[in-house]
Amino acid sequence: MRLWRELSAGKTYSVPFRVVVHKVVEWTLGEYRQGRPTDLPLPEGWDHADPGDGFAELLDRDAVASLLDGVEGRAREVMELRYVGGLEIDQIAERLGMERNAVDQALHRGHGRLRETLTGG
Repeated sequence: MRLWRELSAGKTYSVPFRVVVHKVVEWTLGEYRQGRPTDLPLPEGWDHADPGDGFAELLDRDAVASLLDGVEGRAREVMELRYVGGLEIDQIAERLGMERNAVDQALHRGHGRLRETLTGG
């Protein structure tokens, strides 16, 4: 309810909204585990959220696309189709005119480049 009141009052956050929700849930569960459950009722309509807004999906795709900035060439193309486009490996192979094994290898190379980027190695 606190989060709802803050948002209704126009409060903004410096992190994405899904992070705020995650932290609120984490804190609430932490209190519950410590034996301090809250008995606050949930707001009306909480379980009837509109799944068609696509905002969370857009944020996720944007995050994946920014991660792929460190991957180049065919590996990037394959990874974009897989993780941004949501295509299966066989679909990627058909679209790019590649063998399935070549798609697997490109994904493997791309994952290696991502690992290097994320670990600073």
